Amino acid sequence: MNKINIVLMRAFSVPVSRQRRSRNGDDRLFTPLCLMRGLKQAGFTLLEIMIALAIFAVVSSALIRNAAQAVRQTTIIQDRTLAFWIAENHLNQMRAVPRGEADFPGIGSDRFSITMAERDWEVVMDVEATKNLNVRRLIISVFNPEDLDNSVVELTGFIGKY
Repeated sequence: MNKINIVLMRAFSVPVSRQRRSRNGDDRLFTPLCLMRGLKQAGFTLLEIMIALAIFAVVSSALIRNAAQAVRQTTIIQDRTLAFWIAENHLNQMRAVPRGEADFPGIGSDRFSITMAERDWEVVMDVEATKNLNVRRLIISVFNPEDLDNSVVELTGFIGKY
């Protein structure tokens, strides 16, 4: 074994299993060409890592945006459901009261607050006349107290005098 091979093998710490004999069959060991030129790098380059991080950032931002939108939609649906229940409850309370001449709701508007699901709600009930003098149209609008300009739900029902 010549001295250059020994020095290179020790410098690059080539395991015995990777050492090969020369092609002409003599007993000299030789160092593989890739070790003479320098060790081959294993792993990813900086550019490959930066591209992978950029792709991950784009995908992550899209997933976070979709998750946030789903949470917003869930909140909107929950608000609408609660507001609809409030409107239905009030309409059913109005229908359940025994009515006569004195208990028939007059034409006009009424505003009041209600608490449901540990939240405050504003309810506006408009009573309108119909062609039939014994029937009134009730329009019940439920508002979130933070946004009194836009109703969350508007429910229309009818109530008879008798």
